[in-house]
Amino acid sequence: MLPMFAALLLAACSVNRRTLSSKTQVRADTASHAFADAGDVVRQTNIRTRNHWKTHERMIRSELAEPIPARTASVNLTAANLRNLPDGASYVARDGRLTLEARRDGDTLRIVAHADSLARRTVRHEYRQCDSMVQDTAFRRILDSLARTCERVQRTTRGTESQAAEERSRKPAHLLWLSAALLAAGLAGWWRVHRK
Repeated sequence: MLPMFAALLLAACSVNRRTLSSKTQVRADTASHAFADAGDVVRQTNIRTRNHWKTHERMIRSELAEPIPARTASVNLTAANLRNLPDGASYVARDGRLTLEARRDGDTLRIVAHADSLARRTVRHEYRQCDSMVQDTAFRRILDSLARTCERVQRTTRGTESQAAEERSRKPAHLLWLSAALLAAGLAGWWRVHRK
């Protein structure tokens, strides 16, 4: 009976120790999964951000490749007024983005028309502002995700440390019980031998 009691006591101690080590292993696995999840979030956000940038880049290129629509500016001048312009003087007419300039140099009448790119600059500026807002939002999401992951890992690490401290504190208690059981078994054996 004494050997069976000692075997059961030792088995109970080893089962408890295995349970504690398996809990510690589960916590370590949880921490590694948390790091893997954070890496996946960063990769997915990076892919989404790159795709967003590519889409906007295509939109800007198509906007800039599109020709400026034809527009006309009507200027009502008589030939006499143009002839009466002094040398080097010019007459300018504007209609939206289109500017028409008529200049007289001697007997030559030179007419120049040009369109400014203010609308395209405005489009570029709007896209850049939109992109910077999207980029800021994506980075905020990444930072928030990483902060949550770090908190989970810290909680897991703290739990593992407290579990290890608990395991360390239990080892002497198991030895105490084992010593008490062996002492009780020795006393029982001595009592049995001397009782006869």
